[in-house]
Amino acid sequence: MAFTVFQSALFSNPSLFSRRRTFNFCIQFSSFSTASAFPSDKFQLHKKWRQPVSSVLELGGVKIAKDEIVRDDPTNNVPDSIFSKLGMQLHRRDQHPLGILKNAIYDYFDTNYPKKFDKFDDLCPIVSTIANFDDVLVPADHVSRSYNDTYYVDSETVLRCHTSAHQAELLRGGHTHFLVTGDVYRRDSIDSTHYPVFHQMEGVRVFTPVDWEASGNDATSYAAEDLKKCLEGLARHLFGGVEMRWIDTYFPFTNPSFELEIYFQDGWLEVLGCGVTEQEILKRSGRVDNVAWAFGLGLERLAMVLFDIPDIRLFWSNDERFTSQFSKGQLGIKFKPFSKYPPCYKDMSFWISDSFTENNLCEVVRGIAGDLVEEVKLIDNFTNKKGMTSHCYRIAYRSMERSLTDEEINDLQGATSLNGAFLVDLVKQYSRNFAQPALKEEEGEEEVEIDQRKLPADYNPETFDPTEHRSPPTDRVWRHVDEISGLTLVETAELSSIMMKKLGMKELPDVGVMKQGAAGVVSVATKASTAAKEEKKPEKTAFELKMGVFRLSFKTQAKDLVEKVPAVLKKGLPKEEEEKIIEKMKVVGAVVVME
Repeated sequence: MAFTVFQSALFSNPSLFSRRRTFNFCIQFSSFSTASAFPSDKFQLHKKWRQPVSSVLELGGVKIAKDEIVRDDPTNNVPDSIFSKLGMQLHRRDQHPLGILKNAIYDYFDTNYPKKFDKFDDLCPIVSTIANFDDVLVPADHVSRSYNDTYYVDSETVLRCHTSAHQAELLRGGHTHFLVTGDVYRRDSIDSTHYPVFHQMEGVRVFTPVDWEASGNDATSYAAEDLKKCLEGLARHLFGGVEMRWIDTYFPFTNPSFELEIYFQDGWLEVLGCGVTEQEILKRSGRVDNVAWAFGLGLERLAMVLFDIPDIRLFWSNDERFTSQFSKGQLGIKFKPFSKYPPCYKDMSFWISDSFTENNLCEVVRGIAGDLVEEVKLIDNFTNKKGMTSHCYRIAYRSMERSLTDEEINDLQGATSLNGAFLVDLVKQYSRNFAQPALKEEEGEEEVEIDQRKLPADYNPETFDPTEHRSPPTDRVWRHVDEISGLTLVETAELSSIMMKKLGMKELPDVGVMKQGAAGVVSVATKASTAAKEEKKPEKTAFELKMGVFRLSFKTQAKDLVEKVPAVLKKGLPKEEEEKIIEKMKVVGAVVVME
């Protein structure tokens, strides 16, 4: 059964501190799909991080093309990163921790129930919504049915959320004792114990009236007693002579329902969920006079404890320093960390809408940075007087195989659009309500408040453009100037291009960049050739002249900032470092101005 649908993580991630950088921006998040490819012209920086994705894979002897799973369709939310995991079947590798654990459980059932339990570990993970939800009595309004939690291929097909998706089919097929192991898929948060693909094992045993009538117990009591005896033996087989306790709980597909906990390593550990199968499930499978029990456990959850594996991402590693530590049949070998690479922290904050979900944010971050992301954590939230809410998230980057540099993480952060501009475009192009088509380009434009006292004399509401009639620069504007001053040269060039496209400018704007440290302040002139002919402008109105004074004031302050550059640049800057700066600026088409 899908018992781990309702289980929460039992592990915590140790807090480590390292360098970080903050990006702040405003954005309205909505539900969206990352199934479509990101625009290549905007995300070139992150390409080196993406794993190549095969266009065809084979599942259960059937070949499936990528375009059958990853579709440009409003009802599809399966990204390339998830498609690449289909068919990997870590649980079928005998020298992998998950394969070792699966085989240890098989050994227990083979020893205590010889030739009774049929085993299935190669069933296709692409199933119908009926098999995934309806057949196991998941309510129509249950959260697990939402696009926020489940990967939908289309409105009637999903990547299974649990191995219970095969239960009804196997019961109808005449199987009365069986174990089903497989990879399951759920959109989830990002931390050391959660991953969008993990592995489950489910066990089912069906009884007939002959079984319980001789015991003197009713059918339900008989099944519950047999279930507990079976699973207590399994816990001792895996963990040794440990203290155990049973917790009454609720699952929609069993009644009564239980959780088994063991006292392990100075604390109570939840091992699995189980219960007596709801009679409605058996009736639908043609077993009116039967009773059954079922259990479900997460292989990663137990393997992390048994093998001392600290991060769930390690299960997907091909690094020999990880894979070589495990051998077939050797349960409980303690993992020896081969590296302790430091994390790199980056913060981001943004305004959210009512439809924002953290799973959608994590899906975007995973789609760009992949397994380099260790954790995405909400660290602050704020609601202003207008009722708008802002969230601040801290992203921890850490590779399990090497040290990451601040430079490459900054590139990733930019490619993930956490500096603001790219992510706005991404949400506009890829937002999905899953019942509506993609958002139109003109939707989500910035709203500009109009001061009625400053309208021009020839004001016409049909042609008036509020973006052309703003007040003088405010403190908020200067805060943005301070943020821009911290950008790298590459980021500055990208910002100029974005401003030109967003504002409909015909040439790249001038941008002043302030670099901290010995490099001082550098002026980057990215403006196009001055030889371009200017269009003849109509005579300005009195209102336009007044606005021009405001703009001139702004330019004067900016110009003053830029003109201080050469003096700072000359002080104590080695010639070799100066040449490096100039070379970098030439790469992005910039011109260095020095006195």
